[in-house]
Amino acid sequence: MEYPEDERTFEIQDQYLIGSSFLVKPVTKDKVESIEIYFPGNKEKWYDYETFEVFESFDVTQKLAKIPTPLDKLPVFVKSGSIIPKKEETALTTLRMKENPFHLLIILDSEVKFILFYFILFYLLRHFFFFLIIAICIW
Repeated sequence: MEYPEDERTFEIQDQYLIGSSFLVKPVTKDKVESIEIYFPGNKEKWYDYETFEVFESFDVTQKLAKIPTPLDKLPVFVKSGSIIPKKEETALTTLRMKENPFHLLIILDSEVKFILFYFILFYLLRHFFFFLIIAICIW
């Protein structure tokens, strides 16, 4: 369980963590233009998954953050210090999906406002194994 020392999270029933990196707050009421969300942790930074806008976790004495919720957006936030593997492209078959590269979304937790790196893991691994096979054959 994440944040067992944060007693304010005990009463929250309408937002949840997926693993330790994702915080989701679905809109559950009709005609809502904004929601209030609580970011757990001790002065941790959370980033909007789509816009990368930064939000900082609060002290127990502070209020909830008010987030606008357009109809086409699910409020999803990523905690600083997270590394998220993902595929940017979709494919209709598993053979084609296997050929699509993985990307790593790395969200640093330093004092930098936000640093986003896309690292093409599949590309590097493919070239690494190609040179490794050549080196073994030559040796």
